[in-house]
Amino acid sequence: MFEIMFGRERERSFKIEIQIFGHTWLQTVAVPVRRDRESGRQILAACKCFPSTANGNMPPRQKPNGGSQNMLYGAVWHERACDFGEPHHGMACRFGARIATAVKEQLSNLAGDVLSPLFDLEQLEHLDLSWNDFYGVSIPPGLGRLKSLHYLDLSDAGFTGDIPMELGNMSTLRYLDLSDNDLRMVDLRTWTGNMRDLRDLILDNVNMSRVENNELDDTLSTMYALTRLQMSSCSLSGEIPPTLASLTNLTHLQLYKNQLEDTIPSALLHLPRLQLLDFSWNTDLGGNLSSILPQHSASLHTLFLPGTAMGVSIPNSVANISSLTRLDVSSCHVDGFPNTLANLTALQVLDLHNNMLRGHIPPFGDRPLPLGRPFPLAYIDRSYNEFDGPIPPMLLTSFPNLQRVDLSNNQLNGSIPSPAGNLHYLTKLYLSSNKLTGKILPSIGQLLSLGELILSNNTLEGAIPLNISNLSKLTSLDLYSNRLSGDFSESHLDNLGQLVDLDVSDNLLTVKFSPTWVPKFSLHWLALSSCNMEGGFPTFLVTQYEVYNVDLSNNSLAGNIPKWIWGVNSLVSLSLSHNHFAGDLPHSSMGSQLQTLDLHSNNLQGQLPLLSYNLRALDVSENQLSGSIPADIGEYPQLGYLSLSRNHLKGSIPPSILCRIPIVDLSNNRLSGKILVNLKNCFIEMLNLENNYLEGKLPRQFGDMPSLQTLKLGGNGLISYIPSSLASCKQLEILDLNNNKMRGIIPNWIGHLSSLKILILRSNRFEGTIPSELTTLPLLQILDLSSNRFSGIIPANISSLQAMKNKKVGDEIFRVGDDNTGPIYVDQVTVINKGQEMEYVRSLALVKCIDISNNNLTGGIPPNMGLLEGLVILNISRNHITSEIPEILGKIVQLESLDLSHNQLCGNIPLELQSLTFLNYLGLSDSTRGTILHI
Repeated sequence: MFEIMFGRERERSFKIEIQIFGHTWLQTVAVPVRRDRESGRQILAACKCFPSTANGNMPPRQKPNGGSQNMLYGAVWHERACDFGEPHHGMACRFGARIATAVKEQLSNLAGDVLSPLFDLEQLEHLDLSWNDFYGVSIPPGLGRLKSLHYLDLSDAGFTGDIPMELGNMSTLRYLDLSDNDLRMVDLRTWTGNMRDLRDLILDNVNMSRVENNELDDTLSTMYALTRLQMSSCSLSGEIPPTLASLTNLTHLQLYKNQLEDTIPSALLHLPRLQLLDFSWNTDLGGNLSSILPQHSASLHTLFLPGTAMGVSIPNSVANISSLTRLDVSSCHVDGFPNTLANLTALQVLDLHNNMLRGHIPPFGDRPLPLGRPFPLAYIDRSYNEFDGPIPPMLLTSFPNLQRVDLSNNQLNGSIPSPAGNLHYLTKLYLSSNKLTGKILPSIGQLLSLGELILSNNTLEGAIPLNISNLSKLTSLDLYSNRLSGDFSESHLDNLGQLVDLDVSDNLLTVKFSPTWVPKFSLHWLALSSCNMEGGFPTFLVTQYEVYNVDLSNNSLAGNIPKWIWGVNSLVSLSLSHNHFAGDLPHSSMGSQLQTLDLHSNNLQGQLPLLSYNLRALDVSENQLSGSIPADIGEYPQLGYLSLSRNHLKGSIPPSILCRIPIVDLSNNRLSGKILVNLKNCFIEMLNLENNYLEGKLPRQFGDMPSLQTLKLGGNGLISYIPSSLASCKQLEILDLNNNKMRGIIPNWIGHLSSLKILILRSNRFEGTIPSELTTLPLLQILDLSSNRFSGIIPANISSLQAMKNKKVGDEIFRVGDDNTGPIYVDQVTVINKGQEMEYVRSLALVKCIDISNNNLTGGIPPNMGLLEGLVILNISRNHITSEIPEILGKIVQLESLDLSHNQLCGNIPLELQSLTFLNYLGLSDSTRGTILHI
C-alpha cells in the first residue's frame, strides 16, 4: 500500500513525505529536484524503484547526490518481515513511502506540476496534503484518477477555486477532508454521487452558498455509511436537511456558524450512534429542547447549542442523556435549568454563560449532590448572567476534578468561600465583576495548579495574603478595582516565576518594590494605577524585556521620567498620567514598538519630542508644553488619537492634522491663524479646537469628512456662516460653535442631520427665526441658542423633540473611538445652568436642555412644551414672551432649573408647578403679574 503524506510544516518550504513499511534496515536516498514536471517523475521513480523479488531483498545502499539546494532528501526505508501478496505493478509488498523535499523558492504556479506525477499511482490508498501552502492554486482535477484512494486529506493547504467534479471518480473513498481552504462548492450532487462508502466528510469553511437545500438533502440520502459530517462555516441556510435523521451510522454532526433556521428535528437526537451534535451560532435556529431531547441516550456525549434561539428553560429530560459529558447552551437566552442536572454523573463541561439565569446560584441544579458519588465536572461557566446571592461553598469543595470556574459578570455577593485543598487541578478561577465582599482568604494559596486568578471589579477588602506567592504556576493575577489595603511588595511575587499579567490597580494598597529587586518572571502586562507607590518608579521594569503594557497612572510619582524607560523596546502602551512628572520629554526617538503613550495631567515642559513612527495614540494634555506643533505630526501613518489640550502651545495648526488623524483635541491652547484643511476624503471623527485664538471662516472642506461625529470650535474668533457642506456630515452628533462671531441663519438642512444630539450656538450673532426643522431631530437632547439675535416665535411643534420627551435617564457615555483599536475620547460639554457654566463629562447623557434665552423671541410659550417630560433645564429668559405660563409645564417632573425671567408674561403662576419636586431654581423676576408662588 502506498501512503504518501505531504508534510505539516507551515513554512514556505514544500515538503513531501513517503513512508515504506515492512523492512528491517535503513536506506537514505536523495534525488535532485528541478522545478518542472520531471521533478515529480523522480518522486514517482523513487516509489517504483524496488522490483519484486522472491526473498524480499532491497536495493543496495545509495549515497545522496550532493550540492543542489532544491533536493528531495530523507527517504527512509524500514525493513521488517515482508508480507508478500499478489504483485502489484512489479511490487510484491504492500508498502508506503516517505520522501521529504525542501524547495526553498516559492512554489506559486508550481504545485500542480509537482503533484501531477502522483496521479499515475493507481494503487495509492492514502494521500495527505494537509497543512501545506499551495499558494492559491486549484485542486488538480487529476486527483480523480486515484481510484483506489480510501483516504484524502487536503485540509488547510492553500487551495482555492471550485472543487473539481473529477473527485467524484473516487468511489472507494472513505475519508475526505477539504476544510480550511478557499474552496467553493458548485455541484455537490455530481461529485459526491459515487461516494457511497464515505465515512468521514469534512467540509468546514467551504463556501456552499450555491448549494440548494434539496440538493444537499438528496446528496446526503445516498451516504448511508457516513459516520462524521462537518459543514461548519459553510454559508448554509434554510432548514436542517431532514435526511440527516436517517443516517443511522452518524456519530459526529457539526454544522456550527451557518445561517440555518427553523427548528432542530427531534429525530436527530434519537440517532442510535450519535455522540456529538454541534449547531453553535446558528442564530435563527430554534426549537423546544423538551421536545427534541431523547427519552434515553447512552451514546450522546457532547451537545453544543450556543448562540442559537433556544430561549427557554433547560428541561428535566436532559437527565435522560446519561452519557453526556459536555453541555454548552451559552448565549441562548436560557432563563432556567433543572435540578435533574445532578443526575448527569458523567458531565465534565457545563457552559451556561451569557444567558438570563437569575436568583441564587446552586452548585449543580437546585438540590444537593448525592453523597458518595464521584463527579468528574471539570469546567463550569455561568458568567454573564444575573445570579445574585453568595457563592455556594459546595461549588469549590465538591468537585475535585475542577479545572475552570467562571462566575464573572453576575451580581454575586458575600465572601469568597474557602476552596478545598483537594482542588489539585483547578487552573482558572474567574469571579470578576460581581459584588463580592470580605477578604481573600489565605487558603487561596493551596490551589497550587492555579494559573489564572481574576477577582477584579468587586469590593474585596483587607490585605493580599502573602502565601499567594505559593502559586508558582500563576500566569495572570488580576485584582483590579477592589478595596484591598495594606502593603504589596516583592514578597507577594517572589516565587511567581511564570507570571505574565499583573493588575492590582485602583485599590487602597501601598506598593513597595525594592530598587534592587530582580523578579523571576517576565511580564507582558503590568497595571499599578492608583497604588500609592511609595518606592517611586519601579526600577525592576528595566529587567522586563517582553513587557508591552505598563500603567503607572495616578501614583503621585514625581521628578523626571527615567530615560531608560524609552529604551524598553518591547513597550507597546505606556501610561504615566495623573502624576507629578516634570522636565522635558526625550528628544531622542522613543521605543520603536510604542503605539500608545499617555502622559496627560503632569507638569511636563518643553516642546513635543520626536515620536515613535508606529505611534497610534498620544495624550500629553494638561501639561506645561510650549512652542509650536511639529509640522509633520500629521504624517505619522498610524497616528489615530492626538490630545494636546490645556498646554501653552502656539502658532498655527498644521493642515495635515485636520484630515489624517481621526481624533484630535487641541483645545485650550494659544493657537492662532485660520483653520486650513487642504485634503479631501478626510477620516477625522472628532475635532476639538475650542478656546484658542483662531479666526477666519469655517472651511467648506468640513463637508469632506463623512465620519465626523464631534466638531467643537467654541471660544475662538471665527467669523462665518454655517457652511452648507456640513449637510454632508450625516454622522455628526455634537456641533458646538459657542462664543465666536458667527452670523447668518440656522439653515433648514440642519433637520437632515438625524444623528445630532447636541447643538450649541450660544453667544454668537445668528439671526432669523428658529427653523421648525430643528424639531425633527430625533436624538437632540441639548439645544442651546442663547445670546444671539433670533426673532419670531418658539416653534409650535417643539414637542416633537423625541429625545427630550423620554423621561428615561440614559447611562450612555458620549465617546468617540474604538476600545479594540485604541483609546476612546470622552466628550464633555459646557452648559449654562442657573446662570453658571457647568461642565458635563461622563454625566452628559443625563442632561436634556433647551436654552433659548437672551434673544428677541416673541409670542407665547407653546402649551405642548410640557410634553417634553425629560427636560432637566429650560431657559426662555430675556426675550419678549407675552403669554401665560402653561399649566402643563408642571408635567416636566424631572425639571431642575426653570428660568422664565425678564419677559412680559401675564396671568397667575400655575399651582401645577408645585409638582416639580426636583426643581431647585425658578426664575420669574421681572416677568409676571399676579400670585407669587414660593418654592
